[in-house]
This record gives sequence, structure tokens and C-alpha cells, in this order.
Amino acid sequence: MAGASKCTAKATAISTRGSSRVLMAVASAVRFLAQANAAFQSAPGEVNAVGKVMDDPQARIPAVNVEDRRRAEFSEEEIHEILRQAGFRSLLPQEHAP
Repeated sequence: MAGASKCTAKATAISTRGSSRVLMAVASAVRFLAQANAAFQSAPGEVNAVGKVMDDPQARIPAVNVEDRRRAEFSEEEIHEILRQAGFRSLLPQEHAP
């Protein structure tokens, strides 16, 4: 039995290292995308190709699809936090609003 527990411990250590690498790759990709999006973000007042005057990027409200998050098994607390962070505080029940 001692050999089996050593194998399990070694497999867990290898799996954890692999997970750490994947996590770092995902974090790096997210950081890259944030920087790329910031670099290509239109400036406030800039006019696009169809003549629309662009708002300040900080004032733009992101889309939040609550139904997809429920399908992905997000908890109600997690959904409320996403809505709060996205600026949809008025949609939240009073006990969840800051």
C-alpha cells in the first residue's frame, strides 16, 4: 500500500504543477487581452466610420447575460457580484446592493 500512496502523491504533484502552468498561461492571456483592448480603445469624442461619436470607455456599460451564467451554474451571489461590478446596482435586491 505504501507504493500506491507514493504514486498517488506523485500524480497529484504532477497534476498540480500542470494546473499551475495552465493557470499562469490563462492569466497571461487575460492580461494580454486587457492590454490589447486598452490599446485599441476609441478615445472619448472620437467619431467612428459610420459617424457615431464614441462615449468615454469608462462610461460604457458592459453586457451581462444572467441566463448564460445561470446555465453555467454560477450561484446567485456570484451573479449579483458580477452585476454590481458591471454597474447594474439598481437591478440588485436591496440586501445585495452595497
